[in-house]
Amino acid sequence: MKSFLTVLLATVLYVEQAHALLCYTCNAQPSNDGCLVADDCPDNAKYCSTTVSMSPPGSPSGIRITKMCMRMCQETFQSHGNVSTTCCQTDYCNYNSAATSGISSAVLVAAFLASSLHLVSWTGL
Repeated sequence: MKSFLTVLLATVLYVEQAHALLCYTCNAQPSNDGCLVADDCPDNAKYCSTTVSMSPPGSPSGIRITKMCMRMCQETFQSHGNVSTTCCQTDYCNYNSAATSGISSAVLVAAFLASSLHLVSWTGL
């Protein structure tokens, strides 16, 4: 029985390691609706990414969304909001990233904490 459990554990760990990351992929789509194609990433890809590019005001091209599998990924946000990239590491995690909504996850967490603290202070807990 002990050897069976050892083999079972080794098999589960091997299967987990052999599983390729699954990401949504698209290239320069005007909305997230065109980015719902799931793709098996190469074995060396460890990240799903979403890059949102916004053209300057008055430019005809508007917003462009690109999603892909990446070996390495660095989240970015340009100060003028022209380009932002978000990275994640679980299957289908780039379905609808913070970059596509224009709100960073840090801002969402800060807002939640602030509202929770306000509620606690208001109720006197």
